[in-house]
Amino acid sequence: MSPRRPLIWLFVLTLGWALLPGLAQGQTFLPEGVIIRTESSLAYIDAGQQQGLMEGDLLDIMSSEVLTHPLSGDTLSVTPMAVGALRVRQVFARFAIGEVVHLEPGQDPMLMPVYRITDPERMSQVMLYAQHYSYETASSGVPKRLALIPGLYQFKLGAPGKGWTLLGLEVASLTAGVLCRVQSNSYYENYRGLGAGYPQEEFDRQFDQASTWHQRSKIAFWAAGAFCAYNWIDALWLGKGPPLEGGMEMSSQGLPLFQLAYRF
Repeated sequence: MSPRRPLIWLFVLTLGWALLPGLAQGQTFLPEGVIIRTESSLAYIDAGQQQGLMEGDLLDIMSSEVLTHPLSGDTLSVTPMAVGALRVRQVFARFAIGEVVHLEPGQDPMLMPVYRITDPERMSQVMLYAQHYSYETASSGVPKRLALIPGLYQFKLGAPGKGWTLLGLEVASLTAGVLCRVQSNSYYENYRGLGAGYPQEEFDRQFDQASTWHQRSKIAFWAAGAFCAYNWIDALWLGKGPPLEGGMEMSSQGLPLFQLAYRF
């Protein structure tokens, strides 16, 4: 056996041991490339088709957190950390162009390495960033005053399904509220118009019906208000920063509850 072979195998085993922590975390040890140029929200990477990059790939922009001793100035540790993410838009033979969908404040991605994202949790987080970045970019040319009518802002934004849904729910809730209130007033007028010759059961029935329909009208109007509030939040807030999620639930008393979840 050649005297160099044990040294080669020792080097391979040592390199494999060094790569193991990165692979265990779902992140390749070697970067896909380095950002060599930035223009607005675009980043040019010195890797392309030859390195296996494809359009739509999600990449982490990595930096390093250096811990130094406050007295001696010695470097104690260097910890890699993701400071942003980009989505590959165009791929050429030896370089690619990506769209920066998230970047921590104060960070300059120039000359930072990028790593392919393979961890499912991180990929889901970056996809949310990309979704809200696209939403914010598209909403820049749509006037906010359109949010006064639920669904109109979303329709102009290019999401007709969401727009029609919000508009339909708002109209349906308001219509139901008005009809229930009319029915409640009708029963209440019947209750007030009953003469002394009617049995007490009829008084109770008319009054209970008036109360029931009045409660239903309140629920419908509360639902209309919740849909309107969600429409404003969606237009004014959801396109920026960490996403908010909204939903409707019914309380034990039968009243609608509008819930917001803030995803960190």
